[in-house]
Amino acid sequence: MSLFRCGACSESIPETKARLRCRNCSLPYDLCTNCFMVGNVSHAHQLSHETSLIVTSGHDIAALNELKHPSIPIANPYARRRTLNAPPSLPPRPESQTALPYHQGPPPVSTQQPIPSPQLASYQSPQFQQNHQPNSTSNYASPALNYQNAPPPPPPSSQPVLNYSSAYSTPNNNNAPAQASSTPTFSPQSRYNSTPIYAPQPTPPQYNAQQLPTGPTPQQYNPQPAITPGQPPAQYNPQQSTNSGMNPPTQWQTLQVSGKPTPFLESCLTEVFKRVDVNRAGVLSPEQYSAFLDVQQYKREEDVWKKFCVARPHVYNGEDLADYELRSTYESFGIEFKLQTRNIAPVSQLPPISGGLMPMITSRGFIDITFIELFSDETPLGWQRMNMILRHYGVRRELGDIPRDVWPATPPEELKRSVAVMSEAARRKAVNAVNANKAKLDMEALGRQNAIDLIDGTRRTYYYQY
Repeated sequence: MSLFRCGACSESIPETKARLRCRNCSLPYDLCTNCFMVGNVSHAHQLSHETSLIVTSGHDIAALNELKHPSIPIANPYARRRTLNAPPSLPPRPESQTALPYHQGPPPVSTQQPIPSPQLASYQSPQFQQNHQPNSTSNYASPALNYQNAPPPPPPSSQPVLNYSSAYSTPNNNNAPAQASSTPTFSPQSRYNSTPIYAPQPTPPQYNAQQLPTGPTPQQYNPQPAITPGQPPAQYNPQQSTNSGMNPPTQWQTLQVSGKPTPFLESCLTEVFKRVDVNRAGVLSPEQYSAFLDVQQYKREEDVWKKFCVARPHVYNGEDLADYELRSTYESFGIEFKLQTRNIAPVSQLPPISGGLMPMITSRGFIDITFIELFSDETPLGWQRMNMILRHYGVRRELGDIPRDVWPATPPEELKRSVAVMSEAARRKAVNAVNANKAKLDMEALGRQNAIDLIDGTRRTYYYQY
């Protein structure tokens, strides 16, 4: 036998090695793997031609005419082959003479036979058949319905029933009454019998005319309407009444006690907060709280956030300084708030003074600061502003405006002392912050002066004014 030869190096390719056959050359052209990898070609073959990979080179079949016995088959000893024999066919399945436990509809009457089961073995005894003779006029005596000749099952009380609910009942419900259910409960043997076995139904209690149970009649039961899963929640209507209780107030009640808001006033301010919080976020941004102050006709210098929200080019952003001042005000008076990131456009090389955080006042903080603003004023301006709020947001309009005699004539003493203490604490905090910043600037100036003295022989003194 002759081996294939490489067209580039003219060496024989071993029969167990791989070779590549060109698919574009007119004459058969083979390459060994070494020449193919290094790109060694000859004659008309080019590297761009398509090639086929033969994993086992084998022998040149075209040279069989040189053999003495060309009729002898050539077998490749390295090719693993296995004779595939078809599996024997299955024997024919015998026809079943019994009906399946579960089937779609009853089988033909001519082919259906009674199913032997452990339950029917005792019912088919001669003694049982002698004591239980079926009525000749019943359906069981019909000769056409042979599959109904089996006697009926025993009463449910003597039939073993598999109760799945008892296996999962809690230990504390041992004395609970059994719940009546119309769902059939099947025993372990019921899958051999097509007749379902029902659990015994509890007997309803019998009452005399003098022992009728007392309780709400079906006409007295008023179920709540069910909520559909896909149904959206009811939308908020600003004009709806705020009195959701069973006994809504018919007149204005006391608004403060010992410098603290009463629950009646807190409910009013909570409704106002819901009107101001149009985004339903549970907090108010500085812009939303400033708009709430505009409803009360606050001046610009009275609104802390709007007062400092003035842009100064190349110095600082107006919203940055306003957020910082409003946050300091909340902290000074103990107002509850949350911090939220604000995207501030940089206007200088210095970092934002607020840290890029804006104070978001909560419902509790809104009630506290509104109470302080309205009830700490010596003039009736707080009473007028409270009526402005109620009229603008439509809260407690069924009661009208707040009467003057309901509003305190002077600020509560407890509130005045509390505001004085918080104001003094805020003043000390501001003074300490200014002194700390001044000391920082003095140290920086002294450091620069010392650096100049180290590199210059002449001593110079610089004075800075703040």
